[in-house]
Amino acid sequence: MVVRSGRPLERENEKPPSLPPTPITRAPPSTPIATTPTTSIPKHIVPVKKEFNILFIGQSGAGKSMLVNSIYNYLTYNFDEVSKAETVDCILPCQFQLQTPDFKKIVFKAGPEDKNENHNDSGESVTQYPKVYNFKTENYNCQVIDTPGLGDTRGAKQDEYNLNLIRNAIIEIKELHAICFVMPSNISKLTTNFEVNMRDLLSLFPKIALKNVFFFFTYANSTFFTIGDTRTSLEEFISTFEATNNAKIPFNMENVCCVDSEAFMYFIATKQGHKYQNRDLESFRISWDKSKEAIETFLAKMEKVNSIKSADILMTYEMEQIGTMLRNEKSDALKSLISNILTSISQISMTSKFNLAKRPSTEPLNDSKKPELFQALEICQKHAEDLNLKQLIKKLVEAYGPKIDNKNIEEVEKVKKQNVTNIKKSTIESDKAVENGSKPEPPKRYASNWPCKDRLNEIAERLAKEWQNEKISVNSMEHLLNVQIAGNLQQKDINKMKLKDSLDILLMEVKGDLYVMMEILIAEFK
Repeated sequence: MVVRSGRPLERENEKPPSLPPTPITRAPPSTPIATTPTTSIPKHIVPVKKEFNILFIGQSGAGKSMLVNSIYNYLTYNFDEVSKAETVDCILPCQFQLQTPDFKKIVFKAGPEDKNENHNDSGESVTQYPKVYNFKTENYNCQVIDTPGLGDTRGAKQDEYNLNLIRNAIIEIKELHAICFVMPSNISKLTTNFEVNMRDLLSLFPKIALKNVFFFFTYANSTFFTIGDTRTSLEEFISTFEATNNAKIPFNMENVCCVDSEAFMYFIATKQGHKYQNRDLESFRISWDKSKEAIETFLAKMEKVNSIKSADILMTYEMEQIGTMLRNEKSDALKSLISNILTSISQISMTSKFNLAKRPSTEPLNDSKKPELFQALEICQKHAEDLNLKQLIKKLVEAYGPKIDNKNIEEVEKVKKQNVTNIKKSTIESDKAVENGSKPEPPKRYASNWPCKDRLNEIAERLAKEWQNEKISVNSMEHLLNVQIAGNLQQKDINKMKLKDSLDILLMEVKGDLYVMMEILIAEFK
């Protein structure tokens, strides 16, 4: 099960004012001969736009939120349109500093007010919770997920909290097309913090997600839109990561994007009365156009990328929990089987925590091998001693395991018997009823208008305060997050059974009028 904490993923529903998108210059089509068949699309048919979900992650201060604002503007407008406009569009709040010739600092702010963006000078992450921003171009519909940064000055506990927020935000999105690591282009030396943060962020994903990794280098104008000094640091990290985690991170021109937000920031500053010294307008035009070109090239590459499903991310996390628990099993009969399972999990997981004696392949586990893994897990479920482990395996197999039909059930039973030759025959026979399986109970029905969103949001806010006051146990983090996520979703998107279960569990941890409020909401569930 995923350990969930904090506030949920938020979605941006307001559509910011926008000018018509800049038309893409196309070569005029040749005039067809009358007798030649044409495959052109009829005018009344609108071509379907490509849809991409793009995640931005990185250290605090890397410029993720500013990058989201810049991408929106670079894709929506051309330089001349913005230079003639009275204001600059910001889809989220932004703040930055400039220095005058006499060394005075001037702070510029723009964009809508949003409590999710906490601008500060103390090194804390500006973005407090993951949030989705939607914008459209002539060819694409993009959902960009902005996230809290790691390396927060509030310490490791806050980083762990932010990781949980990011993980659960990812799971709420059905699929991801790009996992974008945002970093400055001028990191001259690999710090311990940088390496720890990169490892933590990569641990959120299975190995199959490496094909979806991209690197966005910000402040790229200072390095002439190349990677700059960061290249050496990053290559050093990638080499170390492959040696310790047995996972090869791709790093080449195909998954690199060099951008700069300075042209976007220039317009914010100048429209608030600031005058730049020693920089002319043309230099910012070049920066704008180069960044725009880099982002459009990145989106074109997205068309060739297969998305990573959030179900695979969740399955990997749960596999890691099971693998950790399996290592504590003492049964000699299961020893060889557990070793094989851990080897398979290490081919799925990006972490290095299993420390296997046998070094597995750096290639992700082939899909054709996964049925064998699930069969082995089922055997462990039947004969393991840890009841929590049994329950976790059962849920995992039910959710992700291959569906076995009557034709190959005999073959599966043979495989199972071969793997448990050291387990007493009587134990296996006593489990035949479970092996045959029974149909799961049909889902319960519930009122279509449940829950009342106003009351649910009030409950979510009060539960968050209870958590902050340490009146809710750590074991209930997952259920607390379930309630907060539901409060930010449209009613039709809420997993109502899951919400009801979480409310039931949290009810045992509260009292007073909050208890009564939750009890009434639960009672309305049908």
